[in-house]
Formats: sequence, C-alpha cells, structure tokens
Amino acid sequence: MAPATYAMVVKNGNQAPAICEDSPVAPTLVVLSLKNSPTNKKIGRTARKNASKVEFKSAQVERRVSSQVSCFDSTRNGPFSSEIDCHRIHLKAAAADFRTILVGLYLDALIWLVGSFAAGIDLPTSDLDFTISIPSLTAETSFEKLKMIMERLQRQSVFKVVKIPVLMLVHIATGVEVDVTIDNDTPKRNTQLLRWYGQIDNRFTTICRAVKYWASESQIECSKQGRLNSFSICLMVIHYLQQVSVLPNLQAKFPELNGEIKIEADESGRRNLKRELKSRGYRLNKNEDSLAALYWCFFKYFKEFDFKTHWISVKRGTLVEKEIVEEGQEMTHVCNGAFIGVENPFLEQPWNCARTVRQGDITERIMEEFQRGYDLIEERNTIFRNQSIRRVLIVKEGEARDLMDVKVINRLKDCRYIKSNPREFYEAPPRKENEKRWPEPMQPLPL
Repeated sequence: MAPATYAMVVKNGNQAPAICEDSPVAPTLVVLSLKNSPTNKKIGRTARKNASKVEFKSAQVERRVSSQVSCFDSTRNGPFSSEIDCHRIHLKAAAADFRTILVGLYLDALIWLVGSFAAGIDLPTSDLDFTISIPSLTAETSFEKLKMIMERLQRQSVFKVVKIPVLMLVHIATGVEVDVTIDNDTPKRNTQLLRWYGQIDNRFTTICRAVKYWASESQIECSKQGRLNSFSICLMVIHYLQQVSVLPNLQAKFPELNGEIKIEADESGRRNLKRELKSRGYRLNKNEDSLAALYWCFFKYFKEFDFKTHWISVKRGTLVEKEIVEEGQEMTHVCNGAFIGVENPFLEQPWNCARTVRQGDITERIMEEFQRGYDLIEERNTIFRNQSIRRVLIVKEGEARDLMDVKVINRLKDCRYIKSNPREFYEAPPRKENEKRWPEPMQPLPL
C-alpha cells in the first residue's frame, strides 16, 4: 500500500496516514533524574581576581577587552594581524630600499633604524625613522651633510625628497614617509631601551601599541600643540608596568646602561637582556594578569596620578617626589617645575621628556582623557572611543582601492562616470558640536 501523502490527507479530510508495519522500533530512552542543588556560584560569569586590582563586570567582558587589546599584538595570528602586517610589509620594503640606495651612494654609510617600527610598537599610521653616520662626508654641520645627501638622492627615482633640516623622503612605491637624521645618538638609545623592555615581556609592546592608538585618537599625542610626545607615553607605560611587577628596572639590573651607551649598527651584535636575566636566575613574568586587566589599570593608575607632587623616573623604577623650590633658590631637577615630569632615562644632566606640556589647562585635559579612557571600559566594555582599529584599516584600504580605480577609469577616453574625487567621501567627519576642544598653547614650545 502506498504511503499517504500530505495532499491525500488534505483531500480526504481527517484521514490518518497508514502505518508502515515494517518500520523499526524506536529505542527506549533512559530518563535521567537530575537533582537541583542550591549554589551561589555563577559558572563562567565572574571575572577572575587580578593583581592590578580592577574588577570586570564578568569574565566575558574581560575576554572581550583582552581580545581588543590583543589586536595590537604583532606576534598574534588573528583576524586583525593580516591587516596590520600589510602596513609593516610596506615599511620593510621602504627600509630595504633606503638601505640599498644609501649604501650604493656611500660605501662607508652606517645606518640605524630607529623609532616605533624598530622598537616593535608601530601602528598602521607609523612612518620610518633612520639615523645615519657617513665618515666620508667632510661637511662641518649636520645640515650641510644632509643637504649633500639630498642632492644625490634627487637623482634616483625610488624616493621623493620633501624637505630638510630633517631629511624627509617619501617611498614612491608604497607611500611610506621616511625621516632621516645624521650623527644623532639619542634616538638610538631610546629605541634600544624600548626593544629591551619588549624582550622581557611581549605584553609591553602590545599594551604600548594600544595606548599609543588611544593617545592618537584622543589627541593626547601631539607635542606641537603642547601635549605629550610618543616617547613620553612609552616611558609612562614602562613606569606603570614596573609598578605592577610586569617589567623589572633594567638600568638597576644592568648599571652599564646608564649614561652614554654605544648601539651597534649591526642588530645581530646587540645584547639580549632577557637571556642574560634568565642566566642570572631572575624570575620573569611575576604578574600574570590579562591584557585587559593591565590595560584598564593603566588608566586607573594615571587618572589618580598626582603630577603636582611627583614625577616619573624609569631608570629609578619608581616615583620621585617634587622638591618645593622657594623664590631665589636654584631648581635641582628639571622635572620639579614641570606640569608633567618624565625623566629622560639616559642623560646624566636632567631632562624632561614631557617638557612640551607647559600649561595647567592642557594638563587638566590630559587627566580628563585618562578618566575617559577608564570610563570607556567601565561603562561601554570597549577600548575604542570611535572606531575599532579593524574598521579604520578597512576604510583606509577601501580608499586606496577606490583611488586606484579612479586612476584606471580616468585613463579611458570619454569618461563620464566619475566626476568627483572619491577622497571627498573618505574625509574625516566634522567635529561634533558637543565635543570639547583642546586648549590652545599660549607659550612658545621648547625645542
């Protein structure tokens, strides 16, 4: 007998379909008896305790924030790594071309890659920084030497020369900007210090990248407008991680790092301080807090920091109290009279890396931004105030592709499709009326 279909059942009214006698017998189900036991535990919801003394709403929030911070981990193979690495590929290509061309022009050229890319704390907006030494150049001043180099670089087609006294170049193939100085030892030491701390714990480079991105978004990093520079922000991250036992004080462990130190141009000959610390039996990674806990506590630490009474010293590994200087007395330390004091870790003569902050209203605004960065995680469970790093990179890639398409279409004859430049679509939106403006610098900024 043919089985009844749905159409047959509907046609014949409520006639039930015939039962197939050859169908297998369904297996017997064993009923399990579950006893409900009262418990006060919320499985998977409570965030774990941490040494940073910040408490997340739940473990899910902590994982989410950690995932956002880990977007800036250059060693992580995640959904964002390919997008961030795309810019790093351009940086590496531009760096290789610069080395090849300069050595071809001057056989005795010594080249140091410095700055954020060399230290491993670069962002997708970072450029390249070099400092060089060419013994065969006989000019007396650095300006004259760079001018001689500029004249020879103008004869090649790989880089476009922009300006001096800092020799600014643009890599034509990738659009990467390159800044070149000569006979300049300061960026060598500063970059190597950041690399050494990055060797100790990879969380430093990840958190430093995330903080630099926040500083760029909040416009705290803008020394030309009387705010903080990039190196000061990096030193603040190191200082904080020293206080929570993530990083040691390297200049206390290795006294030879204080003062003038020589940085070899050949990177293979440089020291690995992590390996040396392990050989001494020093225990690393004393603090095992998550990236989310360390990042959030960074803002908690500095929103409560009293810059009026203390200044930061990485080479001492601690806070230093400001001295009260009465009228007529000589100031014993340059950071004593500063609004924000961040001591240079190498110079024997005191030097404030945050000396560009010279106004009280700008200092107050910087403190407000630290509070706002803390509130972002507490109230919105995110580290991004506007757009995530991935969204920014996707838009940037889309702009580049659209501009390439326009160039191709404009080559065609009788083009009637695109009459406006797509760059207008990607322009930054106007500032919101309720967005607070930064105070204008009233004093001439120090050189």
